[in-house]
Parts: sequence; C-alpha cells; structure tokens
Amino acid sequence: PFLRYDPEWVAPKLVDLMALDDAGFRARFRGTPVTRAKRRGLLRNVAVALGNWGSPEALPVLERALHDPEPLVREHAAWAIARIRSQVRSCPV
Repeated sequence: PFLRYDPEWVAPKLVDLMALDDAGFRARFRGTPVTRAKRRGLLRNVAVALGNWGSPEALPVLERALHDPEPLVREHAAWAIARIRSQVRSCPV
C-alpha cells in the first residue's frame, strides 16, 4: 500500500505514548524500526522529552510511570517529574 499522511505518526502525543503498555507498544509499532529501541527505550526518550517540555499536564502519566516494571522508565519518569516541578516553582507568577 501507498504511504499516507497520518498526523498521529508525524507528531504523536507524548502523553499518550508514555501510557503505552507492552501490548499497546507492540500493536502500534509492529513492523517499524521503533521496535529496535524496545518499549523501555521509547518510553525513556518520551520521559526526557516530557521533562524538557516542562508542562504540568505531563505529571499524571509520569507519576504512573514511576510504577512501570522497567527500571529505566521509572528512573527517567522520576527525572522528568523533578524537572517539571522545578520549572513550575521557578516560574514567576
């Protein structure tokens, strides 16, 4: 089939990606190069991007990721939470 434009593939919502479980990851990325990074690698990168984004909107999904079975995901979720909270505290009102 021909490739078609799909905005969800061009600019996926990071918050949605952070919520992917193993089955969701396999279903979404089956047959793509993303599977080489594995779920833990993708979610690590998503956590870093969310931390750099700095929006408190990301906190709920990052807090859920603190309970992820993968230590790499938990560590980067904790980093992102700390970064967002420090940015929120340092913003002038």
